[in-house]
Amino acid sequence: MKLGLRIDDAPYLLPDPEIFRKNPDDDLPIPEADHMEGATGSLPTNLQVPVNSSGLRRSTIFANQVVMISYDLEINDRTRNIINSLIEGGGGAVTTSVKDADIYVCQSRVGDDYTFASRAGKVVGNLSWLYHLITQNEWTSPYKKLLHYPLPKEPLPGFKDLRITLSNYAGDARVYLENLIQASGAEYTKNMKADNTHLVTARNNSEKCDAAKEWGIEMVNHLWIEESYAKCEAQKLTDPRYTHFPPRTNLGEVIGQTQLDPKLLARIYFPGGPIRGSKANPKKRQVMNEKDQNAEDVVMSGLNDEEPQNEPSIAKPMKPIAKSKSKSRASSSSVSTPIASRRISAGKENDTPSSTRSAKDKAISNIHALAPDLALYEKEKHRKGPVWGGSRAANRIENEHSLERSSSPVGDDADCVDERPKPKRVKQSKVPPAEIRLLLTAYKEWLDAPGKEEAEKVCFG
Repeated sequence: MKLGLRIDDAPYLLPDPEIFRKNPDDDLPIPEADHMEGATGSLPTNLQVPVNSSGLRRSTIFANQVVMISYDLEINDRTRNIINSLIEGGGGAVTTSVKDADIYVCQSRVGDDYTFASRAGKVVGNLSWLYHLITQNEWTSPYKKLLHYPLPKEPLPGFKDLRITLSNYAGDARVYLENLIQASGAEYTKNMKADNTHLVTARNNSEKCDAAKEWGIEMVNHLWIEESYAKCEAQKLTDPRYTHFPPRTNLGEVIGQTQLDPKLLARIYFPGGPIRGSKANPKKRQVMNEKDQNAEDVVMSGLNDEEPQNEPSIAKPMKPIAKSKSKSRASSSSVSTPIASRRISAGKENDTPSSTRSAKDKAISNIHALAPDLALYEKEKHRKGPVWGGSRAANRIENEHSLERSSSPVGDDADCVDERPKPKRVKQSKVPPAEIRLLLTAYKEWLDAPGKEEAEKVCFG
């Protein structure tokens, strides 16, 4: 319960549990980690060709699949040709274009091809995972084992200056943890010294454990290094799961059960969502629809400048709220004087008369002077409540005017002054519209005499 994992319950079985019969410090056999075979490192040393009783067996796991093997893998041409022949012999195909691939095999989590394949939903794994598929001829996800997925190029946050050693692990489990420590970006040391920062142990009983307690070195189980690698940063040692060691139990029996989180990897290493026009993996899941599969191929150049899929749409600008006529006239007048719509002549007749300009200047100054009063009136007009002013004052004044008009005699209606604004008279221009005529001529005297052209230009100005 404290570890969150199921361990062997033999030391706890009644009626005579081993945890009561034996001392916790007594020797305990180290379990074999057979389930870690093929997943102890990212670069396997040799390829075990699958065989059966009748001889060489074909790996049909890549049937109808297109595989691309990246050139960042540290393999020679002979090994690459063997892998290609095994894939093609089992019904698959090999390509050098990540756009056409269903499976992409590489070493590191960097590069345009890795980003493209990951965003497009293609299956991405490393060489160790590829060897495991060929050997077992059984599909397994590269996220299931930590070292079946491409390694980070840079040290994980919190691992750069760490020096880590191991204790109470053996066989494939020890090799797996050594490679996992180095993949995280820390330094693995076979022997423990005072400058070590962490001790990863399967039990809290060994000479290294005693030295760690004396030197003040952090002592944790393998869950800390596994979950730190899976979550792409060093986890806090305050979690009791990382410092718990069950009695009479070697935690090597539960090693290798931590898996990677695809969503976390996408958020850290290839944010931006899926890429349009990519080829989906037909064997695993349908990532893109048929329309996207038949679209044009995505150009590989400039992958960092690709169009994001969740780009917000551009909203249309809203129309401004109409203001009062006086304010709009003031703003339009203060900007500039309207320009004549048509050209009258090339002389001084286009100039605005001084009298008209002065009148406009006076009007503009009067409007600017009344601007504070207009703003105050609009503010008081929209005020609510019993305070005098605003709509209440305006309504009362209008009611008084309506009562005065209704109480006036009929005969006096003729003497009342019409307060309606009179329409402004349009000022008609006395200048008749100009007639524009265009005359095309041809003067051929300068064609063969450039000197004559320059002389006549100087004479006639």
